[in-house]
Amino acid sequence: MLSIIYYIIVTVWTVVAAVALLPLTLMPRRFHYLIPRIWCGGMVAALKICGITYRVEGLHNLPSAPFIIASRHQSAFETLAYSLIFKMPAFVLKQELLKLPLIGFYLRKVGMIAIDRKAGVKSLEQIISQGRACINEGRNIIIFPEGTRTKPDERRKLNRGVYALWKDLKIPVVPVSLNSGHFWAKNGISKKAGEIVLSFHTMIPSNTDLSADEFMAKLEEAIYN
Repeated sequence: MLSIIYYIIVTVWTVVAAVALLPLTLMPRRFHYLIPRIWCGGMVAALKICGITYRVEGLHNLPSAPFIIASRHQSAFETLAYSLIFKMPAFVLKQELLKLPLIGFYLRKVGMIAIDRKAGVKSLEQIISQGRACINEGRNIIIFPEGTRTKPDERRKLNRGVYALWKDLKIPVVPVSLNSGHFWAKNGISKKAGEIVLSFHTMIPSNTDLSADEFMAKLEEAIYN
């Protein structure tokens, strides 16, 4: 019942916010970043209805910007939380999201890294090219190397796009583990009360000479910790 109430509230909030925040898109680019922060703030605050809170560990492990966050992905929660934790993050996301009514418009305005996941090598070129533009603006990059939402006890072979970013952009990667899937399931609308914990682990520095296999093994060990 509480989960249903949550979705009713956030649906109304999304409609109201989508209309109310439109004027920000006519202002200078720095104001565009307020859009996801305001919307995500309301979405996360509403989770208290379901008894869900969150805590962040390891913030001292974050280097000076810009850097790459390589995170586990178990629910929609982390996409909301990162928009609050970081000032103007650039998410690596699938190109199809840009086609969504209004939401796609906002994603373009904020400047996300949209890729065609079926394009193979070309998608890596897209990530690197758009990623370079983001770090030149001093933005952090958020990537989910699992490629999709997973269950808490599920392990997947990680996509190597994060290695390409790390190698070509020469900025640190911070692995993140989390437990959001225990409270916000991958499928369905039911939510369970509890505390979501996001853990930022020791960074993989940009000046480390690692092969692709070594890098991916190090990343996997951290996010599945």
